[in-house]
Amino acid sequence: MGDHHNNAPALAVTLGQAFDRLDEFVRVWPGGISPAAVERLQESVGVDAHVRELFAARLEGLQPDAAPGAVLLGLLLGLSTAQLAVDRR
Repeated sequence: MGDHHNNAPALAVTLGQAFDRLDEFVRVWPGGISPAAVERLQESVGVDAHVRELFAARLEGLQPDAAPGAVLLGLLLGLSTAQLAVDRR
C-alpha cells in the first residue's frame, strides 16, 4: 500500500516533463492555438473524437458547472504524464 509514495519522485519528474511538453506546444502558437492544433495535441495522447464525446458527456454528468477546457487540460497533462512514465520503463 505504501508503494505509491516510492513513485512520488518519478511522478514529479514525468509531470514536470508533461508541463514542459505543453509549454513547448503553447510557445509555438504565440498568436493563439488553432482548433486544429488543439485536436493534434489531444490526439498525441490518444484523445480522439469518440473520447471527446465521452469526456463531454461524463463531465456534464459529474460536474455540470465545470470549465471543460480546464478539466480537459488536466486530463491531457495526466495522460501525457502516464505516457512519459511508460516511455521511461
